[in-house]
Amino acid sequence: MRLTISSLLAVGVTWLPSCTVQSFIIPGSLQKQQFTPSCASHKQQIRYQTFWGLAATDDDDDDEKVDEDEDEVEIELEAEIEVEKTEKSSTPKFIDVFEKETNKPQEEISTLSSSLSSQVELMPRNLGRIVKTPIYQSPQGEAWKEQFANKSPKLITIDALDVLIQTRVEMGWFFRDILQEATDYNARLIAPEHFTAAFERAFKEVNQQSPCFGVKDGMTSRQWWYLVTQKTYAYVDLTEPGLREELDDWLLEDVFDVLFHDVFMTEEAWEIKPGALEALAFLKKWRQNDDDDLLALAVLSNFDERLHAILDQLDLLSTFDFVLTSREIGTPMPERSTYQVAMSRLGITQPDQCMHISADFDSGIVGASRAGWHSVFLPTSGELIVPPNASSDIVFSMLQDLFGVLHIFDKEPPNRLIDTTKPVLENGVDAFHEKNVG
Repeated sequence: MRLTISSLLAVGVTWLPSCTVQSFIIPGSLQKQQFTPSCASHKQQIRYQTFWGLAATDDDDDDEKVDEDEDEVEIELEAEIEVEKTEKSSTPKFIDVFEKETNKPQEEISTLSSSLSSQVELMPRNLGRIVKTPIYQSPQGEAWKEQFANKSPKLITIDALDVLIQTRVEMGWFFRDILQEATDYNARLIAPEHFTAAFERAFKEVNQQSPCFGVKDGMTSRQWWYLVTQKTYAYVDLTEPGLREELDDWLLEDVFDVLFHDVFMTEEAWEIKPGALEALAFLKKWRQNDDDDLLALAVLSNFDERLHAILDQLDLLSTFDFVLTSREIGTPMPERSTYQVAMSRLGITQPDQCMHISADFDSGIVGASRAGWHSVFLPTSGELIVPPNASSDIVFSMLQDLFGVLHIFDKEPPNRLIDTTKPVLENGVDAFHEKNVG
């Protein structure tokens, strides 16, 4: 007897309903490497294995018995197929029932049926295995593409920290290494992560006491950072004999000067975030195009005045039309006045003509959104996960990197460099070869 796919489906209805699966995919080609559903009964498993030729034994003496079993299974299959055909003939067609219940014309139902069939064809075929097809959800930045209405903003500001630049190592390394260097590497110090935890605690405390690097309290940024450094070392457990006394006496001043001027104002502590340099080149090209409305590309960041020197050392300063720090403005993000000062630099009066890009959700994104700006969130992890503390009234776009911003306005390059051991383009072409050919 010859069995077809439809015959297999007719038999399969006896056990498929008892399976807790999302979808059952029929294999594209009939191969012997198939699975036997665990939800089938023993007899049904024999049927399934016999159909796929999996019920053969290694003992030649049992060949005759296997043939008898196959004949018996074929007879049962024929009987069940006939019963199934009888049931189908007495059951109203789906289209007839659906047309009666919904009062929809048969042509519309046929169109719906064809649409469903085309969607089924798009489902992954995995050699008969039961698979779960994930539901695709477009990134929030993709949905925002419609809201921008293909109109370029007049001002794009970028937060420096974790979008343009980042520290080379965690903060604790710098505080630990400079202190160890000041003691001629004779002091035994605890691990860097303890210094990092102490720094984060000290920074939070000082920032709550004197926000915006102490500008409202009449402090210089150097005085403000000295307090942070002093508290950082105070919160670290220094077990080296006499080291605590030396810090309190004279050593702290020397260590702080090195940290403030020689480390955190130079590329010794800072580096360009991967991918930012390439994206900035295309943003600058967009800015220089006279046919577009983009008037300025700027930096807006909760930072002190040393940011200018840092960007200059990393050869990024010339990319931007201006750089504004919260210390210079006098107010930090997320305060609305911070964004208004940036708008005033160009004489812009409509907030929706501005966009701010930041990796700091609580200050940069929340502040820009409430100021009426378009805000673009770039998570530091690169994962498109909405922060758990995100309020429903905060409207923002979320992208993986700066190239996503170019994509929103159809300004992204057809090919861009990706980080590998050998520079290649996204289409796999050797970047050096592409350059030479061009």
